[in-house]
Amino acid sequence: MSEEVFNGFDGRSKTECYEFVKFRDRSNMLTFIKRDKSRYSAGYNHLYGVKGLSHALRIEFTQSKVIVVGANLDVIHKAITDHRVIYLRELPSGIFLPEKDARIDQISVME
Repeated sequence: MSEEVFNGFDGRSKTECYEFVKFRDRSNMLTFIKRDKSRYSAGYNHLYGVKGLSHALRIEFTQSKVIVVGANLDVIHKAITDHRVIYLRELPSGIFLPEKDARIDQISVME
């Protein structure tokens, strides 16, 4: 996934690791899905901040923190700040993405 999501592309975007709503739409909830199928969801109205680290995002809500570890996470960081991400999912075993695509290797939730 590249920057066309934010440069006028008006469709929904989806990969093995994430799904975004249309450019002008907003999502109410952000869901995190682990390989074991466990899920954690939080409302964007409780989003406190997002910090981009070298190979991770630290997403803070009022009562929890989520660490997302992966590669090429800038496009996801931007989409979260725009409230456009529906879900983030750890890349399933045996699936390979192009090197330039955003990839999520691990999600850790701290409540």
